[in-house]
Amino acid sequence: MRSSASYFVASGWCHFLVSFQLASTATRWLYMNDVSDLATVPTYATGSTVDWTLVDWFISGGGTGNLKYPGDMADLLVWPTYLDLSVVANRRLFIDSIKKPVDPAVAVAALGTPLIRLSGPTSGWPTNKGGGGGFTLSGTLADATTRPGD
Repeated sequence: MRSSASYFVASGWCHFLVSFQLASTATRWLYMNDVSDLATVPTYATGSTVDWTLVDWFISGGGTGNLKYPGDMADLLVWPTYLDLSVVANRRLFIDSIKKPVDPAVAVAALGTPLIRLSGPTSGWPTNKGGGGGFTLSGTLADATTRPGD
């Protein structure tokens, strides 16, 4: 799925919410800063399932190390379940009405333990606080000069 890509020229933090269900082409959502921003939906098999048991997962980069995301990232939470993001109450688990991030504990309380939860101070950020496996840091992390709520 692709957004309008306008966030690359935006200054400051952007808040993304993505949810999709492979059973139907009508159940794909991408919101940027609480606004629907789904521009392109690639064709993929409906009725399939995501294989969460694979050993090679990458956050913010690719396996060869040449596709690393050059920006900052705050909280990353992944649930292996579908959530209809067109429902405002579902988005409010993550972002408030003035487009500020909500404490991840709110979504965890409502949805249960995510498979992946990367959050908190930089020193412990790459430690998966979710129910899935661990990650190995490749490279270095540094604190951002601003916070998502700024």
